[in-house]
Amino acid sequence: MVARERGRPTDYNEEVVNRIFAQMAKGRTLLDICENDEGMPAYRTVYDWTKRHPEFSAELDNARAIAAEAILDQAHDISRSREKGVIKVTREVLNRDGEIVTLTEYREYDAVDSKKLKVDTSVRIAAFWNKTKYGAKTSVTAESDKDTGSLNITITGGLPTD
Repeated sequence: MVARERGRPTDYNEEVVNRIFAQMAKGRTLLDICENDEGMPAYRTVYDWTKRHPEFSAELDNARAIAAEAILDQAHDISRSREKGVIKVTREVLNRDGEIVTLTEYREYDAVDSKKLKVDTSVRIAAFWNKTKYGAKTSVTAESDKDTGSLNITITGGLPTD
């Protein structure tokens, strides 16, 4: 009888790390990779690695920065897609005999709201994962009025809300 490995790997392993980073470069999330790919460690295990292996933590940040590029490419593709939705419209009407009947109609529509949500979420993830390139730019300006002695401080920045 051949002994089989039980459970998920927990030991830090360069081969597994490289497989994780290769998938992240395609825009996949760490959670998706850990939960769905065969032979991957648990999500929590990977985060434990960041505490025990500082070089891995830095590499994970770099992998996320690369993933941000793929996610923005995916967002662009989503924005240009012809994603359609279907809505079911039901109404009651009187027929010729005076009876109430239910009519059901299915209407196709462009799923603009759905696409907008997906693109907006992708942009926010990219900004979080690659703060240097896509993150919020914050600036502080201060102006003083010599006559009144008042100081006006303006802070601008943050992710776009629209």
